[in-house]
Amino acid sequence: MFFWLLILHTLLSYSSLPAQIKLWLFLAGWGPALAFLLIRPGPPGTPNSRGENSKTFVWPAWLVGLVVLAALGLRLGLQVRFINWPIYDEMINGYFAMRLNQHWDWHLFFFWTQLPPLLIWLLALMFKITNSPLTAIRVLPVLISLAILPLAYHSVRRFFSSSTSFLFLALISTGYGFLYFGGICHQGLLLLFFEFLAFDALGGFLKAQSPRDRNLWLAVCGGVIGLGFYTYFSWPVVGLAMAVPVLVKILRSTPAREKPSLLFIFFLPMLCVLLPMLVAVLNKSFGSYYSFMLVFHRDSGSFLANLLTIGQTLSGLFWGYPLPVCYYGPVWGGIFNPVSGCLALLGFFWLSFALSRNQRLWFLGASALFLIPCFLSGPPISEMRIIQILPMISFAAVLGLENLLRALAMKWRLTGVLLVLIFSAGLDGLHFKKASDYLDSYFDVVKTEEYPIAYPLLEKQFQEQGPGILLFNLDMSIFHDYSLREACYPFNAADNPQWAASRPNWLSIIANIHDRPFLEREFPQGRWFWLSQDVAPVRNNYSGGKMLGLIPITDQNRSRLESWMAMNDRLDSVLREFTTAPPEPARVKAMGELDRMAPEVGPDPFLQSCYWEMVFGLHNFQNFFGKPSIENTQDSIHAIQNAIKFGYPTAYFYNEIGTFYYLQKDYKKARTAFEKAIQSPLDLTPAKENLQMLTKAESENPALKMNPVLENK
Repeated sequence: MFFWLLILHTLLSYSSLPAQIKLWLFLAGWGPALAFLLIRPGPPGTPNSRGENSKTFVWPAWLVGLVVLAALGLRLGLQVRFINWPIYDEMINGYFAMRLNQHWDWHLFFFWTQLPPLLIWLLALMFKITNSPLTAIRVLPVLISLAILPLAYHSVRRFFSSSTSFLFLALISTGYGFLYFGGICHQGLLLLFFEFLAFDALGGFLKAQSPRDRNLWLAVCGGVIGLGFYTYFSWPVVGLAMAVPVLVKILRSTPAREKPSLLFIFFLPMLCVLLPMLVAVLNKSFGSYYSFMLVFHRDSGSFLANLLTIGQTLSGLFWGYPLPVCYYGPVWGGIFNPVSGCLALLGFFWLSFALSRNQRLWFLGASALFLIPCFLSGPPISEMRIIQILPMISFAAVLGLENLLRALAMKWRLTGVLLVLIFSAGLDGLHFKKASDYLDSYFDVVKTEEYPIAYPLLEKQFQEQGPGILLFNLDMSIFHDYSLREACYPFNAADNPQWAASRPNWLSIIANIHDRPFLEREFPQGRWFWLSQDVAPVRNNYSGGKMLGLIPITDQNRSRLESWMAMNDRLDSVLREFTTAPPEPARVKAMGELDRMAPEVGPDPFLQSCYWEMVFGLHNFQNFFGKPSIENTQDSIHAIQNAIKFGYPTAYFYNEIGTFYYLQKDYKKARTAFEKAIQSPLDLTPAKENLQMLTKAESENPALKMNPVLENK
């Protein structure tokens, strides 16, 4: 049966068959398997008795050492270098940790999604130790991942034999899910740590031999459950699963006169830990992100779309996604490979042969609870919502493997374990490598491709000339990507208080490449690097892309550069709106902030270009997160007109305004704008192609059809 399912799961995980065929293959393959399990419910070689604490085999010392070395090597050698550049959620956590490092406060919710604070607090502490956000973002999850391993072993050992516990440790040490999520600086990883911590405290309470130990572990259990609410959104289901056995034992197995005191011991630490969060919830509007993610939210999508999301998320656990989409999900097969996945599913069928009745009821109930966030939340797909199910599935795989091993003679069991672990670890290792390659090359609207290219240049400048003043807020990308600002924090005198008393001799900006001819004339000693040259074909980048400017600070230009610094600081208030409100409300609030600061911009053409590009960008932002309107189009045109009038008249601005004129069917103005773009000192826009298509449209039929760049406006 196991080999039949292994072949089936391998086809479902790694074949390129269409999703419909895979669905029929799953139904046809699992049909005989279910029939067999119903006819013969017990695992091969297992009598109708649980023997839950009997040892399947004895682990030799060399194998224990090998597992420990593998766990350490994979985490210290691979997880630290898992992702070369922070992904979106890591960047968000790093941004708030950086702000706490600049000025600490006791806010309990961060970002517009109201993230719980514990991971960000730990990340801020790691910043203090390393003085490098990039290092902290990579090191903290590895430390948490390492801490999980002994805690996981000890928590399982509370209830089961040493062989069962160590087999569980071996599976999670090399398992893809624990390696993958253990390499990402995300709140979900901290939830996993507290899940094991709560389970260990639960075991201490249930196995306590004296009233003193019982009361101690009861208080610890309550405190850990309360503290878990500071980890991640999914903790309520985990906390409930851990609290139920405690309450059942208190209410059913203790004398009536002791129940009030035990309930007091349990709930008092929990309430004390939760009190600050409860006060924060009552004082502020809370839960907007929860309601936003719920499937019955009015904007969450159709019922079929939500159902597809649930199916894909669950499919991602064992077989991968039927459609090519990935957001914290697997990239090659499922999170559990065909070996561990088959063992886990068999383990769920054979629970009665490994667990007592109470253990079985809790295991199934907790597993169902842990899947609730998947069923309540809508798109997009994210396995982070059900990360708490990973220990349950891993333990089910242990039970499945142990029950299969009982069909072998004792002398062959170690060989069987080694074959399973090596084959499973090999598949997971290859999957981990594919995931690392995928995340390194994965960019979407919230990740700026040029920033990883700019960082080595800035770091080299720091090594040669010391700290500088890095003005990242003048770049429109800062509104959704703070990663370069975090990476450069150790040597950025504009952010890091360590350099407050220093007198840097260089300044850096990120700007549009079309500003280069103008800035070269004004700062002949500056150095300019086109960051977008190798990122994508230029003609597919309608703006021409970004450049990095390194400008020496001299007595002649100091006054002007200080006005740039002042505007960079002023734009922090605009940036703050994008960290406290959802995208569309943030855009509206940010527009209000920009309107108020318009008189402060001054006559500097570079600042005028930056300012009006931001105004234009925020109006154009509506096309992605709201409904385009005539008013929005007019505001966008007005912003570009002002950018050309008061700032640098670049090819980028002319091509943009020509695009809008064309969409309004004002072909005369569109032609003039495209011609001016072509005649600009530097033109890396599709203006030439747009002009050719405009000429063709005028000669044939003015159908609103141009190149893909214009269609995406």
